[in-house]
Amino acid sequence: MPGLVKIGLTFNSPYLRAEQLASTGVPDKFVVEEYWECSGEELRKIEKEIHKELGDKRYSNSREFFEVSVDDARKFISSYFKRESDLKLKRIKEEKEKKDREENAQKWKQTLQKIEATLIEEVDSLIGEINSNKDSIAACLESILPADE
Repeated sequence: MPGLVKIGLTFNSPYLRAEQLASTGVPDKFVVEEYWECSGEELRKIEKEIHKELGDKRYSNSREFFEVSVDDARKFISSYFKRESDLKLKRIKEEKEKKDREENAQKWKQTLQKIEATLIEEVDSLIGEINSNKDSIAACLESILPADE
């Protein structure tokens, strides 16, 4: 059908689907110009979004035919998948950066905990030294400071 492009999903081979459609009373065989693969869970969502964006070019609301050239359809769908791919890459990058930040924060937390433990140990040691030497420290201070009269 010149001037019309069918844009739809299939869970089978696109070539098998074209053969199936050719037997439904359409005047000519379907030609698979291009197809894109994606996971099953994304398939219906992607098809719906593409149909929505091409809505003003839709031949009939009950059909998946669009009044658009094959080249324009190819460019549009390719750009859609590129946008989706770019978004996925961006999300992956953001998740990796978040994970890296969390790991870095955890390392800093462990480092600070070690420093804190070392400081507590050192302060406790100093307090212990002061307590064990308080008589000699007091005698030293008495010799330096004038006696109260």
